Amino acid sequence: MHNEMWAKMHGATVHFPIALILCSGALDASGFFFPDLALRRGLHAAGYWTTVLGALGTVPAVVSGLVMSKGVMLGHDAMRFHHLFVWPAFALIVGLAIWRVLAGDFAASKAPVGYLATVGLAAILILGAGYWGGEMMLALETPTPSSPALIAQGRVLFLASCAHCHGADATGDEGPDLHNVRVSDRYISNIITRGIKGEMPSFRKKLGASEIARLTAYVRSLD
Repeated sequence: MHNEMWAKMHGATVHFPIALILCSGALDASGFFFPDLALRRGLHAAGYWTTVLGALGTVPAVVSGLVMSKGVMLGHDAMRFHHLFVWPAFALIVGLAIWRVLAGDFAASKAPVGYLATVGLAAILILGAGYWGGEMMLALETPTPSSPALIAQGRVLFLASCAHCHGADATGDEGPDLHNVRVSDRYISNIITRGIKGEMPSFRKKLGASEIARLTAYVRSLD
């Protein structure tokens, strides 16, 4: 299946658990403050089901995300930050759902403060994952068309600055294969400019903005 389709599936499925977990936290937190037992039970029952459904909803979101990233668990740049939020959030959400199922009805004694704090932490983490996920989606913007002359100039720069790691034909050596890169021009440009810590040097001081644009055009042209 095409990567763009998985990206759309991931974007569609990820909003479901985000909304449910935020709703679950609001419901259980509200139940904490109501003295009426019947109302409290109703709020916590709604919180129970939104937690369980939210945890179930994380499964297609995580699976589609892993397929989209080809199984990469961390990656770099926006993907790294996205995953640093995603995996703790996923573990907490699943753990909260399991706890709710095992704990049963805690409405009579109100929701434990520790549980509510954990829900709050999970909500913060999932919002952080959503933010960096949005940054990743921006990396899938439609590329800007480039002229043959710009691409040719980019190839000269590539052979001088990048071929020793990525190979003269860009099929990879120490660095990865750069053919069929499915990210935006802005994303490619940012990687060239900033580099990747421990993997790729920054070219900020070596190449100017126009040179990075030419190099980006060449990388974009590789099929």
